[in-house]
Amino acid sequence: RDATVIDTATGKPISYGLVSLPSPQEANHRLAVKPPGPYPDDRLEREKLIFRTYDQDNVNIIRPDDQT
Repeated sequence: RDATVIDTATGKPISYGLVSLPSPQEANHRLAVKPPGPYPDDRLEREKLIFRTYDQDNVNIIRPDDQT
């Protein structure tokens, strides 16, 4: 398994690897230091479509057998 943290404003990678995923506290700190700006309407609709697709497939949930 691997991860890439992406700056959603630029679309460019910030860091790589599972260890680069921020904790909830670190994510809150990052948002406090640099709050998100306005999101372009054309990109917002595409991002919503992507999210709804994954959400409908239940990709964003942890299943009991995955918690090992």
